[in-house]
Amino acid sequence: MRYKNLPRLSDWGVRATSLDELAISATQASSSKKNATPLTADEFRRILEDAL
Repeated sequence: MRYKNLPRLSDWGVRATSLDELAISATQASSSKKNATPLTADEFRRILEDAL
C-alpha cells in the first residue's frame, strides 16, 4: 500500500540488502515482544519491502 506524502525507506538510505537484518532486529525489539499478534521475521520483511 502506498501512502501519499509518506517517505519511503529508500528515501532515508535503507537498501534492500539490509532488510533481512532489519526484520530479524524487529522480531527482537521490546515493542514487538509486547505486540498482541507477534510477527515473524518473514512478515516483517514483507512489510519492509512494501515500505522500501
